[in-house]
Amino acid sequence: IVSVVFSTTIIINERKSNANIRNVLSKTNGIIFLMSTFLTILLVVFIQTLFLMIIASFFLKFSLFSSIFKLILILLLSISVFTSLGMLIGYLFNSGETAIIASISISLLLIIFSPLISPLEAMPSLFRLIFSYTPIILIEDILRRILIFESSNSGVIINSIALIVTFLIVSAGTILTYYLTRYKEIQ
Repeated sequence: IVSVVFSTTIIINERKSNANIRNVLSKTNGIIFLMSTFLTILLVVFIQTLFLMIIASFFLKFSLFSSIFKLILILLLSISVFTSLGMLIGYLFNSGETAIIASISISLLLIIFSPLISPLEAMPSLFRLIFSYTPIILIEDILRRILIFESSNSGVIINSIALIVTFLIVSAGTILTYYLTRYKEIQ
């Protein structure tokens, strides 16, 4: 969730900086520019998350290192989803304040409809079906299967595919919004 607000802030600051016209008019491909921003945010948030996970594993006494490869892949995938979502929000809104409010609101909605606040079993069946595919619920289920139950790969793979599809959809929206925003800024 931190990556949603962080990436929104980075995109808004980049769009409002004096160097933005140079970025828009440069011969750098838009995809390369997006990827560099995405990878920078991904690296910063991944290091921060990994550091917090290591500290939590010592205090909460769970085995972090028994499935470190799976954990790193899932962390990278989940951070990617939320970073893309934050970048999408950053390109959708022109005002920094509006973008931050939108990113915090979306983050809060994702948290409210996660098992932390309201369990899926307590929701009506239609909402249960819709909210069972939100990124937080998918990530929580994958992490529970990996860290607590050390279960087989079948449930992890299915939820990982759903996360990958979510990432691809949000990334496509980010790319489309980036080019529309860039076109508007050139005009």
